[in-house]
Amino acid sequence: MAAEGRKRLGILIKIRNVIEYDLDVRRANQAGDMAIRYGLSGADAIYAQLSEELALDLVTFDERTLADRLRRGGYTSVVVPT
Repeated sequence: MAAEGRKRLGILIKIRNVIEYDLDVRRANQAGDMAIRYGLSGADAIYAQLSEELALDLVTFDERTLADRLRRGGYTSVVVPT
């Protein structure tokens, strides 16, 4: 399963210009802080942390949990496609 996921990621990187970012200690700590502050899961907090670090909007279809929790906490860079 992991090998298949790696293979698919490699394809995405080649054709869609996807950039991988390492989850280092600094990012993990910042994501942990965001998880506590906004009540996010660990995975969602990692996405939010990276979007904040890169000064990009966080685009999500998860309007009922992720977007709502971030917005209620004052995080304004959330976009839910319609």
